Amino acid sequence: MKPTKAKSRKNSNHVKMPRKIRKLKDKKQIAFLRSILTLTRANLTQKEIAQRLLEYGNTVEKQMGYTILEGLEVGLTFSHCIKPWLSPMPWEALLAGEKMGNWNKGLTNALKVLEVSGKVGGQIFLVLLKPVGMIIFMSLAAFVASIKFFPIIADIYPVNRWGSISLTAYGMGQFFGSWGITIISTIAMLSLLIYFSLIYLTGKPRILLDKAPIFRQYRLVLGSNLLRSIGNLSQAGFGLKESVKSTCKNSNKYQSSHLLIALKRIGQGKQNIGDIFDTGLLQPSEQSTLKVLGEKGNYGETLLNCADITQDNLIKEAEFVKTWGGNILNLVGGLMALLLMGGIGLVMFDLSTNIS
Repeated sequence: MKPTKAKSRKNSNHVKMPRKIRKLKDKKQIAFLRSILTLTRANLTQKEIAQRLLEYGNTVEKQMGYTILEGLEVGLTFSHCIKPWLSPMPWEALLAGEKMGNWNKGLTNALKVLEVSGKVGGQIFLVLLKPVGMIIFMSLAAFVASIKFFPIIADIYPVNRWGSISLTAYGMGQFFGSWGITIISTIAMLSLLIYFSLIYLTGKPRILLDKAPIFRQYRLVLGSNLLRSIGNLSQAGFGLKESVKSTCKNSNKYQSSHLLIALKRIGQGKQNIGDIFDTGLLQPSEQSTLKVLGEKGNYGETLLNCADITQDNLIKEAEFVKTWGGNILNLVGGLMALLLMGGIGLVMFDLSTNIS
């Protein structure tokens, strides 16, 4: 082991640590944890993994490897050493895995926390981006045709002799020319309003909105991550009240409002985890499951099991949204393209056959 230590110190001379460590983006956290899980399954120890990061990793991985090796030498754990680079909830999962002596499970749970947000938010965005882009492109094409193409044809071939499809295509372009900026501005303002409402809006108005699309998916994502976070902290040896308070510190106003209700229930002496977290964050079926599992005790395991159930249901719902949302938007974009090309083609055909 001494040669390893000497090699570590030799390589550490080439590692330049930043003044302030920035958290990795979710995709990079996922890639990093997956690589660590692969090495762990190959029976490499934490020290051997850190040495590998130091020797073969990129700039950030070298910094992580160096920090881990230095920390392990003074009695710190792997998860404590990489805390600055990870988001709170994945880090809590790693910590729980170490405390339980099940490092593989800690890594797997950390990946679950990161992947559920990506599958629900990121993948839906990517799937819908192409048809939305097509609609925007066809709107611009229709507008350009209405100011560059159709007026020229109108000077040659009277508009009152055009077919209905050509007239509709011309009208579509004029509509986007007149209202395009207004529509874009309205969508931008509405998007900002939704974004801030998701984070800050609470109380009775939020209870009504929580059943609407976007708000519902956001609520379920938070619910799943919340249960997993507190479950991991509980398994890491923290008390339930302490776990809820710790999670509350890293939460936005909306999530904190639910956690404060949970803390109030704990203060009232409630024991069943399902009663404590009956705050409206979960679906009724999942809330019922949590109460049934709560009768068996073991807060940490119960919360993690319910988080898995919520995550599975959420992913199924996300698949439904991606499929139907993508199909509908593709249909709208296809109809717009068909209308515009049909309008141009038909008016050109009429022009070629009727003009003398």
